[in-house]
Amino acid sequence: MSLSCKSCGAKSYVKNGKMRGEQRYKCKECGYNFIKGDKRIKYGISDRLKVLKLYLENCGIRSIERLTGIRNRQISLWIEDAAESIKAELKKKSEEFNDIKQIEILEIDELCTYIKKDLRTGGNLPLSGLLLIENQVKLLTLK
Repeated sequence: MSLSCKSCGAKSYVKNGKMRGEQRYKCKECGYNFIKGDKRIKYGISDRLKVLKLYLENCGIRSIERLTGIRNRQISLWIEDAAESIKAELKKKSEEFNDIKQIEILEIDELCTYIKKDLRTGGNLPLSGLLLIENQVKLLTLK
């Protein structure tokens, strides 16, 4: 029988009961349970990163589903997991942060595009702002 573990690829396994009438196996290497002919898809880290990159580029979840073929509920779960990881990391870093002088770089991205778009719609945005770079605070003036 040319059966191998779906998780680690090992060829050493033992029978582990039946599920829905099909024989179930347990991998001796990693302990993963699987069945012969299991057609469920296991996504790798590259798939997750691709989905997260598309989401960060403002693609909708349904658009990502059409582009990648990954179900929208799975995409939502990955985004929620990533958000929780980021929140935990930010919380950990905020506990270490004591002084404004510890800020190395604060990046302002696409500021002018945002300002121009808001000015077209009649918004009242300030024409200046503060930029923190390393230990310096600089005044930005938008023209």
